[in-house]
Amino acid sequence: MYAVSLPRSQKPLFPPRCVISGGFADGDALIGAIGMCKFGGFTFSMPLMAKMVRVPVRRRLVFDFRAMSFFRRAGRLVGFFGLIFAIVFFSLASGVRTPLWLVILAAILFNGIYGYLDTRAFPPPFRVFATQSTVVYHFRDMRYAQEFAALNGEMGDEAIDALERMYGLASEGGDTGDGAGRDPAGFSHGANAGR
Repeated sequence: MYAVSLPRSQKPLFPPRCVISGGFADGDALIGAIGMCKFGGFTFSMPLMAKMVRVPVRRRLVFDFRAMSFFRRAGRLVGFFGLIFAIVFFSLASGVRTPLWLVILAAILFNGIYGYLDTRAFPPPFRVFATQSTVVYHFRDMRYAQEFAALNGEMGDEAIDALERMYGLASEGGDTGDGAGRDPAGFSHGANAGR
């Protein structure tokens, strides 16, 4: 996954393609950003930090994407509590008392393995996390992530110029190549028209 962090107050600009398939986007959808809070070296889910983000999508993929997101979260919860229930049930049924540390260790291992499979082995095409000050957009497609970063001022001028030429966003005579036609955020005025 390729991540791009933006300030929470910034409205993101997306490339004119579907975030799920990378193909033609014929609509948009609200995607819920998972609220996260960092405390020390740990990250916790924090529903109060959640945020809704409007993204370009192919309409026929929206339901599938939302269903996939729901089942990924539900699968983790069901698996987590199912594992604890199975250990406790086995312990009671067999008469062998299972130490609490073993139950906790099994739950932690399950969570770690599931997290690895969910984010590394089988990553979703798009995922959003929100904290108090930033929103982190995760993309499976590196090119889409680079384009998103360039549109939102997170890349150097050369990458932005290349993407502006690719999408025909270069300003009409405003940018002379010396940076004089750029605004303080590093975008040419033609690319900034939609802001």
